[in-house]
Amino acid sequence: MTEHSFYSAQIKKYTEIQEKAARKVVILGSLRLAVFLSVFFLWFFLIGTSLIWWITVLGIASFLYLIHLSADARYEKVRAEKMVQINENELQARDGDWSCFKDGSSYHNPAHPFASDMDLFGPKSLFQLVNRTVSKKGERLLAMQLSEGTTDVALTSAAIRELSHETDWAQSVLAEGMVFLDSDGELAL
Repeated sequence: MTEHSFYSAQIKKYTEIQEKAARKVVILGSLRLAVFLSVFFLWFFLIGTSLIWWITVLGIASFLYLIHLSADARYEKVRAEKMVQINENELQARDGDWSCFKDGSSYHNPAHPFASDMDLFGPKSLFQLVNRTVSKKGERLLAMQLSEGTTDVALTSAAIRELSHETDWAQSVLAEGMVFLDSDGELAL
């Protein structure tokens, strides 16, 4: 499978998941409204009876369960949106347009002995080519690794070899970060 067909298949897959989750969000929202209105109207018809407390407890439990299911569906929808975005960005980068990734210009140090010669930071830089970070800490760590190197080359090489075949896993980790971190790389919850 070529890179282009892999990313296109991922986009198709997660677009379908996103659409299914969006429908689920609407359905669950409608069910929550129906449960709320049912309990509200049953209160008027059953006021003064012993059934009112059972209806209230059952209604509240049902409503809370539907809220839980709605939150899961919204999470699934947002995560699928992020997976589509990740794969669209990869297709864009594959075609030579890296503008969707941060270029690390803020890490450029003119006093660094070889950073300018090797285009480590800035537009069309090595940083922009490999940057798939979502947090500020991850971004800083990548910038440090590029400018200072690593003390354990064998370990770094082994990690790269192992993770280079785990595209689905890497995209999942990236999507989780994008869901739970805001645009500044800070926890969004």
